[in-house]
Amino acid sequence: MTILFYPKNPLKVTVEELSMEYPRPIMKKTELQEMGFPRDFLTKAYLKGGIAWKADPIKRNSAVLYDTQALEKYRLETMRIDHTITRR
Repeated sequence: MTILFYPKNPLKVTVEELSMEYPRPIMKKTELQEMGFPRDFLTKAYLKGGIAWKADPIKRNSAVLYDTQALEKYRLETMRIDHTITRR
């Protein structure tokens, strides 16, 4: 199951219809993967900056934490950009 679905015409769909509800404001990468987010998408969001960070930056295998509000904005923006590119 993938969370990143694309409606047939996203220009006619409101942001509220595409928005998701998250159980907590900050979640681990593994929890988001269990919700259906692809690993590559979460990695790109982490590398973008401002969306995710390591719980303990000194430790190599520290858990990656995501701000779900910023992640949702990034997800919607990614969907909008992808749709714009495929329309041309």
